[in-house]
Amino acid sequence: MRNGKLFLAAAMAFTFAGGATYAQPSGAVTSGVQIVYEAENLANRQSVQDMIEKLIAAGFTYIEVSRTFLGRVRVIGYSATESREVVMNATTGEVLRDLVQANNGN
Repeated sequence: MRNGKLFLAAAMAFTFAGGATYAQPSGAVTSGVQIVYEAENLANRQSVQDMIEKLIAAGFTYIEVSRTFLGRVRVIGYSATESREVVMNATTGEVLRDLVQANNGN
């Protein structure tokens, strides 16, 4: 029984780890800012584009856009001094979490 649970856990981990593919649409690199999308359809959402524009205006130079396990949109921005993670409702664009952490040089 225990071997079955271990196999199931390993199979699920492999499935989730292998499922993330990053696509970067053309025009995603603007003025020294790199934007990485997990899926092409995330780039088409207006609420995501608005959040990316806010992060670029705040000085973030590397931005990752992905989905969470619950289907929400996660936007992570990195600058020289801080990192910021914003989790939004994919449909309404409502910000559910906005976390800013100072970079310690690592």
